[in-house]
Amino acid sequence: TIAFGRTGFIGMQLMKHPHGVVREYHLMQAFGRAYTGQLANRIRYEVGGKMVDAATAARYGELSRINVEYEGGQQVYVNLSDKPWRVAGEELPSNGSFTTGPRGTAGTVLRDGQVCDLAQYDKVTYADARSQQWLPPATQPAIEPSVASFKALGGKEFELTLNWKVGRALDRDYTIFWHFMDEGIAFQSDHAIDRKTTSWKVGETITDGPRRLAIKDDAAVTRYGVWVGLYDNQGRVPLVRGLTSVQIGTLVVERDGAVAKSVRLEPVAPQQMPGSDPAPYLVDANTTHRVIDFGKVATNGAVVLQQQTRGMEIVPVPAGTVMTVGLQGKVASVSAWNAKGEKLAAPQLTRYDSKTWFETSADAVRYQVP
Repeated sequence: TIAFGRTGFIGMQLMKHPHGVVREYHLMQAFGRAYTGQLANRIRYEVGGKMVDAATAARYGELSRINVEYEGGQQVYVNLSDKPWRVAGEELPSNGSFTTGPRGTAGTVLRDGQVCDLAQYDKVTYADARSQQWLPPATQPAIEPSVASFKALGGKEFELTLNWKVGRALDRDYTIFWHFMDEGIAFQSDHAIDRKTTSWKVGETITDGPRRLAIKDDAAVTRYGVWVGLYDNQGRVPLVRGLTSVQIGTLVVERDGAVAKSVRLEPVAPQQMPGSDPAPYLVDANTTHRVIDFGKVATNGAVVLQQQTRGMEIVPVPAGTVMTVGLQGKVASVSAWNAKGEKLAAPQLTRYDSKTWFETSADAVRYQVP
């Protein structure tokens, strides 16, 4: 998305995590200002420590470190390699990105060995030391889907039946989805069944099907992953080990050109799928809550600074998080306010390392510097 100037979006997975939404919003606001409506003057790649054009990079098979220069001088860097990349005075981790120029500065970078996020555009500064993490929900008793039966009907058509083993009661009526995946969803069956999910009882096995479906005509695709789950307008349901989508098999297709001649199912046991292990979510996390210096502000949490006509507003992310905040220069006073707009006791200020420091409180949702 960032490497080639596409519009950012907030993925459904983040909607239950306000901190994640705020992080993505401010990063993509800054990147959007960097390239939206701007012509790309030059696209280069780093090969062997030198910046080269795309044709040279392709000959060497080195396309993982990308630099795009936009009109007006705004630079965008994306590091898709598995090693850090030092550019424009910053060190980018694997999958890190950075933009700098007259329209703003933003990115996911390494500071003192810690992955962190920053954005500066217009009158806004976002600084995130990666101390706040959102972990997968604790594993609940499983709702476990599995293949009950599969029948090839000749040509492109087949019939599929699933079983849903009920390990816990469900408090809402959900829709079942069957997604047949290539690079994305190639075709699908979203449906309800006669037994509403609120009537499913613990210990039961619910039969879903048989349902008659047909393979799409597509000469390029001979395998479709079959992923299933439950959802409503509030999101998906955690199933086996917290997964919200489970692969129960792979459709293998034989074709005559684009048309399917036959289809068979290779089942996959849910036990072979990864679960809701928190370890991957803690990769690059600031688990020791180290203070990271972003220049204008230093913190061991995440904050949004908004420059105003008079003074500056500081908002902790998430609201009410207790953290350390250091503001550049000498600050005479900081006022604190709760969610009702009531003024709270002012935090105590200290001065060292050319910054004014204070601790946030759980009651305050914003702070004001005169």
